[in-house]
Parts: sequence; C-alpha cells; structure tokens
Amino acid sequence: MNAPPSCQLRRVLLTPKHKFSHPVIGVKTAPQDLVSIPLIKTLLVQIESAQHYQFDLGDDIMACSPDQASSRPPSEADDLFLIVSGTVRLLTHNEGLQKTVSVACLGPGEAFGCDRTFCGHPLPYWAKAAASCQLVRLPNRAVERALSQWPLVLSHLQRQTQRRSQLAFFKQYTPLGALPSKVLSGRLLPQLVEQPLQAGSTLGQYPLIADEYLWLRHGCLLNPAAPNASSQVGDGWLYAPRQGNWTCQTSGLLYRLALHTPELNAIKQLL
Repeated sequence: MNAPPSCQLRRVLLTPKHKFSHPVIGVKTAPQDLVSIPLIKTLLVQIESAQHYQFDLGDDIMACSPDQASSRPPSEADDLFLIVSGTVRLLTHNEGLQKTVSVACLGPGEAFGCDRTFCGHPLPYWAKAAASCQLVRLPNRAVERALSQWPLVLSHLQRQTQRRSQLAFFKQYTPLGALPSKVLSGRLLPQLVEQPLQAGSTLGQYPLIADEYLWLRHGCLLNPAAPNASSQVGDGWLYAPRQGNWTCQTSGLLYRLALHTPELNAIKQLL
C-alpha cells in the first residue's frame, strides 16, 4: 500500500451525501442508541456544536501526512471523533517495512483524533471506514471546555490516546510493526513502562535495569563516546549500566520493556 495522502481531513465530511443531523442517526441506529454509549452521552450533553456524519466502507475519514503531526497549525484533524456504529481502522506508514500498517481497529464507543489535546507529542496516522459507520465530530475547543468539567471522561480519553500513541510508535518506527496490533496490545503494552526524561539529565539518574529494552519515544540522547551519533526518535537498544552517562539533550520519553516474561518470546525475535 502507498504512503498516506497529504491532506489533513478529507472534505467529503462536509458533503450532504454523508452528513446527517441529530437526532436522525441512520436506518440501523435508533436515536436512543447514540446516547446509550456513556462517553458520547456525556460529551453531547455538554457540546451543542457536535456534527454527525456517515461513511461507507473505504471512505477516508481523517488523513495526516508524516511531517504534519506536531508542526501543522490546528485544523479539523484536531477535533475528536466518536464512533456511534460501525468500524474505523487507523493506519500509519512504517518506513523500515516500506508499507502501510494497521494501528488499530475501533468500534462503537471508542474515539480518535484530538491527539494534541491529550498527548504532547502526537504521531501521524489516518483513519478509514472499515465498514459502514456513523461518527460524531466534536470541535477541539468545545471538547477542551467540556472536559474541564468532566475529569473522569478526560482521564478515559487520555488513556485511549496513550494506548493509541504507543501502538502508532511501534507500528511506525520499529520492526514490531509487522506484528498484529492485537499481539502488541495484549503482550507488549501491558508490560511497557514510560520513563520521562529531563533535559540535561543522564540515564544513570533513572531507575533503568540492565538488559531491559529501551526505545526513544521522543527527545534526543547524546552518547559522549560517540557525540556524532546521538540517539534519535525510534531507536531501540538493550540497556547496559555503562550507558548511564548518556545525556538527555532535550526533555523526552523512553519506553522500557523487561524481556524476561514468556509472553514476550515472539516479540524478542524481532528486536
């Protein structure tokens, strides 16, 4: 498959063919089904500007090119999309594998988009309808205002975004992108530990364990023994105590993974 299109949000969202107004949800979904999903019910009560859309199998819903995730200005792709019915597939491009890979397949009650609200360093992905689906789109600013009053919903969306960001990282940057998302979600992510890094600190200041596997999620690490070969986002390696003098050039984040559990045997072969 080819790399993602460069557009941020396909304008098909705004055409009468796909847009439908509340409370008419579609022939397969009664209006009461919409508010029976707790997350959607909570947000719709707070956000009057919610817009409703219907997509057919294969339709592009949201697209983001690899160089736009962090630097582009705010756009519709920063809005929150809630799935009312059907299935949405999230995709990204793995440079090492030179192909498009699936990040996740989402269903009713799940959400995507609005990543910069919940994640400081979002990664690019795009969304396609994996089946006929109905979505609610909530404007970013309205979401932020509503979530300030609903901390439990905010926490739920933050956890969803963190998991999606972790999957997107492994799918985009590592050989583990060849594994099914279910394998990564079921075996790797539950064992994964996030280690924030402060600019100017060294790895020796953190509780890292010899022979655990590290990935640089974001930031820049400098090895004094090889100053011209600093670690970049996506790099992975086995940690050894002699690396304790590596310096964090910027603030950043490490993913840590202990490899001694049997559940990770299939994953270790790809590292």
